[in-house]
Amino acid sequence: MAIYHASVKVVGRGGGRSSVAASAYRSGECLTNERDGNTHDYTKKQGVVHREIMTPENAPAWMSDRSKLWNGVEAAEKRKDAQLFRDVEIALPRELSREEQINLVRDFVKERCVDHGMVADIAVHEPRASDGEKQPHAHIMLTMRHIEGESFGNKAREWNPDFATKDGKGFVKDKSPLLGLREGWAEHINRALERAHIAERVDHRSLTVQREVALEMSQDQTRPEPERLLAERCAQDLDREPQPKLGAAAAMERRGVQTDRGDQMRAVQGRNRERQGVWQQVREWGAQALDKARDWAVELRERLAGVDLSGLRTANLSAALAGADLSVLRQANQAAERAKQPTMARRPTKEAVISRQPSRTPSKGRDGPEMDL
Repeated sequence: MAIYHASVKVVGRGGGRSSVAASAYRSGECLTNERDGNTHDYTKKQGVVHREIMTPENAPAWMSDRSKLWNGVEAAEKRKDAQLFRDVEIALPRELSREEQINLVRDFVKERCVDHGMVADIAVHEPRASDGEKQPHAHIMLTMRHIEGESFGNKAREWNPDFATKDGKGFVKDKSPLLGLREGWAEHINRALERAHIAERVDHRSLTVQREVALEMSQDQTRPEPERLLAERCAQDLDREPQPKLGAAAAMERRGVQTDRGDQMRAVQGRNRERQGVWQQVREWGAQALDKARDWAVELRERLAGVDLSGLRTANLSAALAGADLSVLRQANQAAERAKQPTMARRPTKEAVISRQPSRTPSKGRDGPEMDL
């Protein structure tokens, strides 16, 4: 099953750390820090299956040399607490071949980092995971300064999240650079899986957000029932705790030494297994209830086969009409009955008879005297 993991952090000089030592460890090489004269030899380190440096088009040739690159970074930083490099760690899909994994990392780094002016030092590791399978992942060290001519220039602040201060406390005001990097990695993984004709997909969002979206889809009555059932199953699978990372304790755990980090991870794994066991039981009960309901429906159809149900239909219709407002229907029926009756001559009223009688008012002739008619 393809998993998603991408962590991004900035590594500084505090605590005696150096970019030269970090690069030597990740690449499995021997490098000397010219700033303090210390040599860091990790040539015996196992599990490093690929290493390379990718540079922008305007980078000078010396930046493609690992030792010169990171000694140049150390020389450009004067402060004792200076930020040295951005450290990206990403998990690679087991479903892909090693060549496909390396090409995946290259495409991602070029599009999201190198094309934006960063120099990238890539190291792909393939140790054994706790389940005995391979655990391929990549470490990417990124420079933090613009390239100006033949050397490093000013710090590229636009590559960092936007920080702000309120009530004396610092917080991240704008996470878009970090979120864009995480989302971009998920997009690259899914495209690589699709090219390899693998159905698995990954999601960069948190488990909580993914589960909420799945629950909304499962309750959306406008969607087809199979799609809603699939979303409900997905929400059940997402009902789990995020698994903590072992970090430096991973090597000790592989040697059989139990650590606090390892105990925390095993506790989370146990609780997640219990959750999935509960959901599996719920699904089995639901399937049993559905089968029982289907059996009852078949039995009912068999019992009612050939039975005259006209009386039952009439009773159901009467029950449906009981309490309904039938005044409009009654008025329509009365109007229809009136329309069927034959038209009858009405008896003239007294006023109408009088109005038709000749007038008895004496009239005056044209030339003679007044006369009664």
